Amino acid sequence: GLLFQKGTYKEGKKNGEWVFYDPKGIKYKEQQYRNDKPDGKWTEYFPDGSRSSEGSFKDYLKDGKWVYYDKQGNVVYKVIYSGGRKVKEFKPGQN
Repeated sequence: GLLFQKGTYKEGKKNGEWVFYDPKGIKYKEQQYRNDKPDGKWTEYFPDGSRSSEGSFKDYLKDGKWVYYDKQGNVVYKVIYSGGRKVKEFKPGQN
């Protein structure tokens, strides 16, 4: 059978790095968990394996810089989060 997700559990809850695969077995997401909730680095991928977005969670909320890419690897959008709230946005040419 195909693998849909791979990671470890601690006391019955997702903990540490997890990798997720689509129905064709292609990796589409890697993320860190703590106590079954997102915490740490998060990366999503296009079907060709290139990054589509990356960022991180802190205390289960989006935090810090999140970057979104097109299929050629160009940055199309950046967002700065603090405690899950959008603080600043950057679009191409704005830096």
